[in-house]
Amino acid sequence: MSRWSDLVVSISSLLQGEAPASSGALLVLGAPALAAALAEAGLGLQVAAVCSEAEAAKVSRRFPELALVTAEAGAVPLAPGSLDALVVVDGLGGAADPLERVASWAALLRPGGALLLLERPPGSLWSGLRRLGGKARPPSPEALCATLLNLGLRRVGQLHPTGRPARRVTFGHRAA
Repeated sequence: MSRWSDLVVSISSLLQGEAPASSGALLVLGAPALAAALAEAGLGLQVAAVCSEAEAAKVSRRFPELALVTAEAGAVPLAPGSLDALVVVDGLGGAADPLERVASWAALLRPGGALLLLERPPGSLWSGLRRLGGKARPPSPEALCATLLNLGLRRVGQLHPTGRPARRVTFGHRAA
């Protein structure tokens, strides 16, 4: 069983009925292991992972069947409206303007597409270590939800799946 199993179940339930069966594209940014687990879950979507050029060879060796997009978190090289779903793991903490980054990710969604932001809870040890290392604090859950609504996403909300790794899932769907 994958360490991402609880999140795969949560993500699958959020995507159910949102993305077209067999022709949609799901991109996972920040966690190639989660992308591989989602690809194995049989969601009916083409799954790819985003990783930096420095990580690409290592990720390819570990997950040879996984499609890769080489890019940095703030500059995904895809056309607006090209994704059915985007899952971002811990992608906000290092951004100079986290809410601007969320806007760039939301623009990648097709009508009806889903954006899922997985962040560690604000009080977690990992979040504290990131701040000590000079990383910016991610936006509050309220600010994140408000931003998604302002960007035109609907069915905005949050989940707090149990299990490890602990992540808060903030989600929204682009209006169809």
